[in-house]
Amino acid sequence: MKVAFLVSELNGVGGVASVVKVLAKRFSEDNEILIVGRNNNIPDTDYKFINWNPDGGNVFEKFIKGVNKKTRLLCGERMSKIVEKATFPKRVLRKLINIINEEHIDVIIGAAGYYSMMLGAIRSYVKTMTIGWQLNSYDAYFNTAGKYMWHKDRIYSRLVGNLDDYVVLNDYDKKKIKDELNINATVIANIKTYESNETSDLQSKEFMAAGHLWNGKGFDLLIESFKIFAEKNNEWKLKIFGVGPDKDQLENMIREYRLDDRIFLMGNTDSTKREFLKSGCFLMPSRWEGMPMIILESLEMGVPVIAYDITAMEPLVTDGMEGFIVKKFDTNAYAEKMLEIAENDELRYEFGRNARIKARQFSKEIISEKWIELMEKHI
Repeated sequence: MKVAFLVSELNGVGGVASVVKVLAKRFSEDNEILIVGRNNNIPDTDYKFINWNPDGGNVFEKFIKGVNKKTRLLCGERMSKIVEKATFPKRVLRKLINIINEEHIDVIIGAAGYYSMMLGAIRSYVKTMTIGWQLNSYDAYFNTAGKYMWHKDRIYSRLVGNLDDYVVLNDYDKKKIKDELNINATVIANIKTYESNETSDLQSKEFMAAGHLWNGKGFDLLIESFKIFAEKNNEWKLKIFGVGPDKDQLENMIREYRLDDRIFLMGNTDSTKREFLKSGCFLMPSRWEGMPMIILESLEMGVPVIAYDITAMEPLVTDGMEGFIVKKFDTNAYAEKMLEIAENDELRYEFGRNARIKARQFSKEIISEKWIELMEKHI
């Protein structure tokens, strides 16, 4: 079977690129893989790659999309169709249709919301099985001003409803997408990035955090919590891995709180596994997530997690089992849990053991079997 992934690019270190690479690697054991990307940077991959790079739109199309980001004036039934045509011009759709038909693709998976909608727009013009893949939470997609699917709920419902199937990451999003947009979905979790014979001994007095340095990841909240934590604990330190536009803001916060010797912005790392082995606890302060791969890695490495009660955490961490889940976005309560896990070795070790057990649920064998069952259902 020939399986294609429609994706922006594979060179990035972000979540979408990571999960696509993991799933493609698993599928390649039994299938031919094709990557249809829209980035000029050809990824380092063994799979056939088609550099599909549609134009960014003409002046009118850009204007319509810009207006739609700022107002709901174009969200009605008739006006939303104008936004749809501006977002997915016929010339762009024709190009994708030709690729799919010429390559004789059996299954094509649209990675994330934009490509899920795009496949829905062309479904009636191809014989290929089309699957959408929601890689962030419903709330992030539709309730984050100016980003993702903001003001596109009607278009989303119309187009994604055309697909053969639609995959979400947890039961909350399955219910939400059905209740709000009348889209039927299948729940399939992400595959963990790697399996490890090593685990952290959890004796290090270091917290670890990682992600793109921007508002959605909540590192500003984390620094606030660490400031509170540091008033009662003078031993543990915090290393934050990643780069992004909020770096200067975070550095200013660290300096203002005089925590330069306790909190370190480390930049990117070429091995999260190595860093987990040196960590006593992983901190996830995100305001929203889909199914963060870094949490799957933390579980695999036996490292406890502290996170806010965002919906993405429901299948990953149970409060008091693999770590702590804290009320959104209570920085004082978060700091209390940091203190509890730092000062109780036995609790930390118990959480670490539970984390390893939970990680088994996300093995490539278990998750890929669910994908295979989904595709066989439509053959």
